[in-house]
Amino acid sequence: MDTTPPVSPFPASDRPSPPPRKGRSTRWWVAISLVALSPLLAIGGFAGWLMISGTPLIDEWQCSDGEAPYVYPEGGSACAKEGSQLPKGASWDPFGNRPLSCHDRWGWVEVEPVRPDPDDPRTDCVRKGEPIPEGWHAVG
Repeated sequence: MDTTPPVSPFPASDRPSPPPRKGRSTRWWVAISLVALSPLLAIGGFAGWLMISGTPLIDEWQCSDGEAPYVYPEGGSACAKEGSQLPKGASWDPFGNRPLSCHDRWGWVEVEPVRPDPDDPRTDCVRKGEPIPEGWHAVG
């Protein structure tokens, strides 16, 4: 009786090696991508919400807090502390302090002149619920 172990038909050096595991590296890249893209998606979502809500990213107003615009009859305007003495000939702007743009902005109504000038298609803003000055009407 022969007690020698059977010889493998494939020597150790000729055995095929198992294929590399692709699942682990793919999952790793998916995890890294999600971590990297999450802040970008959050920032984009926030910017989108601001746009839909009508809140501008840069909130520019006619005057600073505590000030109101005044106008001259011959044209031109400036800002002064609310309730202060105005320069001779100037009067308070009937629209008061307002954002530079109120298009699709919550709490504001966009108005235009009743007889608009074709060369100056300007609009302005009135706080929702406030009376619209004479000679103006709501857009739309």
